Amino acid sequence: MKTDLKNLSTVLKLAIKTDNLFQIPYVQVNEQFVITEHFVTKELEINDLSTYSWEPLNEGNLKKILLKSFPQN
Repeated sequence: MKTDLKNLSTVLKLAIKTDNLFQIPYVQVNEQFVITEHFVTKELEINDLSTYSWEPLNEGNLKKILLKSFPQN
């Protein structure tokens, strides 16, 4: 995805947090998913806290997570 954590935080209206062991900046989407920025490549990654897995953030997985987190009526 061609954006950074700060811009994504602004668009989603979710704060960037650093309250973890290594003070790694992240945006918490819900209790299961956080978005981080890879410290070397600066690419955004979606992290699944229930499985301790991650994958590069793209429009498809971001949309799926947002729809699950904020259902439309």
